[in-house]
Amino acid sequence: VQVCPRARAPRDVHLLYNTRTAFQAILRWVASPNASSYIVERAIADDDQHFNRIRSIDSGSVTEATDLPFIYGIRNHFRIVSVDHAGSSQASNTVSIYPRVPPPTNVKVTFDGTDEHSLIVQWDPVMHAKGYAVQRAIGRKNHEFQTIGTLYDPCTTSLTESTEVWG
Repeated sequence: VQVCPRARAPRDVHLLYNTRTAFQAILRWVASPNASSYIVERAIADDDQHFNRIRSIDSGSVTEATDLPFIYGIRNHFRIVSVDHAGSSQASNTVSIYPRVPPPTNVKVTFDGTDEHSLIVQWDPVMHAKGYAVQRAIGRKNHEFQTIGTLYDPCTTSLTESTEVWG
């Protein structure tokens, strides 16, 4: 009888998340000896006990999973399972992120044609946003921003502001 060592769970699992662009999560780990492939699993919200397979990696030498799907505005938990000829290992340690939605794009500020003291701020909708906080700084570029409106409807993508201050 020949006994072959089983693949261990991957070690040193860590998650990289670009908070500036908020579009990509990358999972990296130390390879497990004897692993022929890996399974990437994810659980969401506070339920870190019910993991689902989100990716299979068909090589034991690959130690990175890029472009991982995640859900904005809730905690996402990830872990890795090694697979060898005898089956699956125990799961690795769990790593988590709580990604925020990216900022709006295509922001435009125009004058309201009916009132010389009103500005209209418009932007493209952001998927998964639950609302928007519109802020303004008066004066130089680095002045402190003040919230001028909070919108709780993610479908509303404009705000009209009346002001006597121009600068």
